[in-house]
Amino acid sequence: MNPLLEKTKQAVMNKADKRIHPVIMKLVNAGKQVIYSEKTRELSLKQIGDGKDPEMVGAAIAKLIGVLYNQSKKTAPMQAMIPAAVILLCEVLQFLEDAGSIKVDSNLLASYTQSMASSVLQVFGVTPDKLQGMMDKQRASSPAIGTPPAPAGGPPAGGILAQTGAM
Repeated sequence: MNPLLEKTKQAVMNKADKRIHPVIMKLVNAGKQVIYSEKTRELSLKQIGDGKDPEMVGAAIAKLIGVLYNQSKKTAPMQAMIPAAVILLCEVLQFLEDAGSIKVDSNLLASYTQSMASSVLQVFGVTPDKLQGMMDKQRASSPAIGTPPAPAGGPPAGGILAQTGAM
């Protein structure tokens, strides 16, 4: 097991609201069933390709999260989606590393996480403008001391996952 991936999964769970831990794990377990099931394994492998393209892997995880959300009849809380997606990304990266396709280090993990987060936001219809509006609204209602404002037209300061509490 790659210690960086294990540390990342643990950090995601540590930062997530304890009340949604069971939901996150339910989503992760359902996602792993889809990824590793005999019935869907070939489709899963096709979606991630050789694993060397962060955009392709990120989009595959985002599609999986969208399917899981739809299977929950859209009742799974949105706060559980990004943490579950990050954990599933770690699972896929571990699989790819075990297969000898990639070697996961912090730069690779950051690149794949950024691609996955962007794809997840697209799946849920969150445009950069909508995201900026949500962040502005949140900041106005509860500004954090010492939190720098988000750069205009770019992602929120600290990155998308830092702002959602997933990383």
